Amino acid sequence: MSLIDEKGLTGKDYGIADRNSFGAVCNTPMNTNLAVPTNFLFSCRKVPTLTYFVQEFTLPETSKEPVNSDFMFGPTVKMPNAVIGYGSLGMKFLINEDFSNYYSVIKWMLENTGYTEFIENQNQNEGASEEGTLILLSNKKNPVRRINFQGLIPTELSGIDFSSDVSDHSTLTATVKFSVSSFSIKTVSP
Repeated sequence: MSLIDEKGLTGKDYGIADRNSFGAVCNTPMNTNLAVPTNFLFSCRKVPTLTYFVQEFTLPETSKEPVNSDFMFGPTVKMPNAVIGYGSLGMKFLINEDFSNYYSVIKWMLENTGYTEFIENQNQNEGASEEGTLILLSNKKNPVRRINFQGLIPTELSGIDFSSDVSDHSTLTATVKFSVSSFSIKTVSP
């Protein structure tokens, strides 16, 4: 009896075929297609003009440091920690002609500084954090996974490099980084 059978889980829970024709547990994945880095869609209600122009997207790294349990006698035992840390979410985007997508990020950042700007009739930290969604697509451009980000706050926006001595036509790009409180990954049903 395999570990999968003992826990009452099937290999389908892990994307693995259950058994081969001889009845043995098979470790071959059901889907052997590889992911393509261009198959994604990002959306965020706070910056809708940015959605179409996103060129690169970097998922935040996750980390979980173990907790050391020191005993008087014997070695130090490492135990799993209950807290998971998230890094920065990064995006590179094309700047549109009227700079509205670039300005929308700046506007969002300025809204988060309400306590230092003494402006009348301003809601303090209104919209400070936002939710965003990344949809991962299959090779046939069908949604496969939905990643929901909670607590997005823009923390860094790159500058724009202008140059009058460029010989070939190039587009302006910028990068933005967000801090993330948490995120969840869900399978999209076909």
